[in-house]
Amino acid sequence: MRLLLNAGRAVLALGLLATGPALSEAGEEVGGKGWQTGAQIEAVCSVEPERNAIALTFCLGYLQGALDAFLLGRANCIPEDIDANGLRAAVLEHVRRHPDRAGKIRGPLLVYDAFRETWPSCAHMPGLGR
Repeated sequence: MRLLLNAGRAVLALGLLATGPALSEAGEEVGGKGWQTGAQIEAVCSVEPERNAIALTFCLGYLQGALDAFLLGRANCIPEDIDANGLRAAVLEHVRRHPDRAGKIRGPLLVYDAFRETWPSCAHMPGLGR
């Protein structure tokens, strides 16, 4: 029965992500037309998993999608043992070190900047000052 409930929640979460913008921990809309902002990515990725699994799912999917989009036709610069949670940790640590950036740049540049700073082999990724 528990497996069925968890599967139902997963389907609901995927449906909500597909049909509407992501919500922050406070329930405010963090999606929008076009690009996600750095502040939106910070907000959705900062949510504790126990408080809003949908926001966490959006965060991890966004980070993996940003990496996948960049890596099309390029060598992988992220260590093989890093999963989507490791990508999230890198972005959150980057925002902690540079709190001024999240509100000023687009989401993908924030993500790429975090990857460049965390893994030197990602220096070829676009980012601030490029």
